[in-house]
Order: sequence, then C-alpha cells, then structure tokens
Amino acid sequence: MNGIDMGIKKYLLIFLSLIVLIFIIQNTESVTVIFLTFEIKMPRAILLSATLIVGIVVGVMLPFGIKKNNN
Repeated sequence: MNGIDMGIKKYLLIFLSLIVLIFIIQNTESVTVIFLTFEIKMPRAILLSATLIVGIVVGVMLPFGIKKNNN
C-alpha cells in the first residue's frame, strides 16, 4: 500500500508543478511592487516564483518551530 501512495504523491507533485509552471509562464507582464518606501518593477513571473519559494520555505520550516508539549 505504501508503494501505491508514493506513486500517487509523485504524480500529484508532477501535475501540480506543471500547473504552477504554466501559470508562471503565462504571467510575464511587468508589475510594480511597493513595500514600505521601496518600489520595484519586475516581471510578474519573477514575483510569482519568489512568492512560491518563500511559501515553500515557510511551509517546510513551520513544523520545526512548533514544539509539542507532552506533559
């Protein structure tokens, strides 16, 4: 059963990766990002990629920051 679950996860990961890649490639227009006093103009694809990477990093690091209290 575990082998089947890993196969499904692999195909789901490939499918979601393709969806994200297509979405990013189709959004190449320039956008202006304003954060506090900084103003940056960049392609939307770079902004989406950076946002995705930050989300993945936070999602991976978050479980390590949560401590379970076993009293």
